[in-house]
Order: sequence, then structure tokens, then C-alpha cells
Amino acid sequence: MSDLYDVRLSPGAARALEVGPPRGLPVAAAFAVYEFLDGPLRQDPWRVSKPLGDELEGFRGARRGEYRVILSVDEELRVIDVVRIDHRANVYR
Repeated sequence: MSDLYDVRLSPGAARALEVGPPRGLPVAAAFAVYEFLDGPLRQDPWRVSKPLGDELEGFRGARRGEYRVILSVDEELRVIDVVRIDHRANVYR
């Protein structure tokens, strides 16, 4: 059994990882986010993210450069649900 968490992307998060306009991230940002999702996040989501408040209570946020990843963690199933990936100026709106 693997110690890594499984990562599931919402349709919107998956679209954000498409490279380039109109919906995707810039190439360098998409690559950095993908490496983050497949590396540090899968290893220990509690260490690399922080709890969010207000309307996002129950979710966690992680930073990757100017981009933010909004996620939830199911410890029992060892699954991370990534619900949104966006620029920091837009992600909390």
C-alpha cells in the first residue's frame, strides 16, 4: 500500500491545467502546479496547505508562485480533491 494520497481534479481544476489561453495557465505555471500536485501535495497535504476561513471553511489552500490551489483532504480515504486552481487575484472570488 502506498503512503501517497490520490489526487482528484474537479473539471474546472483540470481545465486550469490546460496550457495557454483562453482557459489554461501559462506553461511555466501549469508545469509548476502539476509538479506540486504530483509531489509535495501527494506526500503531505497537511504540511503544504493551510486551512481557509469564511466562505471557504472546510477547504485548504496551497500556494504555487502567483497561483493558488483550493483543495479538501479526506484522510480516511487518503484522497485530495482539488476544486480550483487560479491566479491569487481571482481564486477567492
